[in-house]
Amino acid sequence: MTQIFISYRQSDSMDNVGRIHDRLVSQFGRDQIFRDSFSIPAGVHFVDFLKEKLRNSSLVLVVIGKQWLKAKDNNGNVRIFNNEDIVRAEISIALENNIPIIPLLVQNAEMPKESELPENISQLTYQNGIRIRQDPDFDRDIENLISTAKNILQLANFKFSQECTVNGNIIKEYTHIPTGIEFVQIPSGRFAMGSSTKDDMAFDSEKYRREVTIDSFLMSKYAITQDIWKKIMGKNPSSFQSDKAPVEQVSWEMSQEFCSNTGLKLPSETQWEYACRANTKDRFYWGEQINSDYCWYKDNSQERLQEVGQKLPNNFGLHDMLGNLWEWCEDSWTKNYEECPTDGSPYRDSTKNSKVLRGGSFWNSAKRCRCSSRGNEKVNTLSNRIGFRVIFSC
Repeated sequence: MTQIFISYRQSDSMDNVGRIHDRLVSQFGRDQIFRDSFSIPAGVHFVDFLKEKLRNSSLVLVVIGKQWLKAKDNNGNVRIFNNEDIVRAEISIALENNIPIIPLLVQNAEMPKESELPENISQLTYQNGIRIRQDPDFDRDIENLISTAKNILQLANFKFSQECTVNGNIIKEYTHIPTGIEFVQIPSGRFAMGSSTKDDMAFDSEKYRREVTIDSFLMSKYAITQDIWKKIMGKNPSSFQSDKAPVEQVSWEMSQEFCSNTGLKLPSETQWEYACRANTKDRFYWGEQINSDYCWYKDNSQERLQEVGQKLPNNFGLHDMLGNLWEWCEDSWTKNYEECPTDGSPYRDSTKNSKVLRGGSFWNSAKRCRCSSRGNEKVNTLSNRIGFRVIFSC
């Protein structure tokens, strides 16, 4: 399946397109980039082939130069207003099929106004474009395009699965098509990270309370299970083997390899706590006292790992955020939050070999299974009490 379709007029921007195409090929691979007529095999129906390629693409780049809007056919008519104009048809198909479009403005061209376009493609005006300049700015602009394209292509890997209600909150769930991982959408917001000064269970490392702003992201509904791990990584390293139990005996380094193979990420510590609290402020996301309906911990787990999803979810629809397994975060360990970002991004320090753990485990008491409780281990640590869950954010 072609990922990126390049639409352009040969009389308008062929030289620009050639250079853009070559850079995209070097990044994504030749079979992932369709360059209009240059990619059409001999002996096939030109228009039908184009339409089929378009409908199966995940992103359309519309290259617009100074003559794109003014180009005329052999009879002297403006092409864009001809019902048989291929470029017009390409844009129309993309809009009809809700395929993401990025206009690429070359030669200092400007975005066409709605009034300058046929009605069936007039919405092109409102697609956010990227300007591609000549040297010395070309490399910078192309890197911006590549980064944007990667995010869009990753989003194309998610399929909306259902909308449900948890404790009065509307939850949107998605499936990551390549892996089968179930995700929930975490809304943007602001919260107080860290423990209350009144919490007599709190450790010193969680007492530097501060306000943090979080952008919306997708988080896996459960910790990564053993069946998902085997699908992506092969051999199951877990001590307690069960397909629907979280994978354990995975180091931070191993979780990074999983993320690299799937295009997903570990949550930052701030994202993790925000998602865990789910707009609550108590010790636990259900209240001030431990409740076995929500959490596997030392007193109810038989001191062993349990399969995911058996306990009640939090207000964002996430299961087992507290107890069962500690979960790796992206962040380097620091003694408190004082040095950490307040925008949801992870704290990174290349001089430190320990990473943050959150959530507590089946082995821990209630004190360790609180929303603000923190732990840490070295990046190569293996334990049957440590797993992870993943996020996707643009």
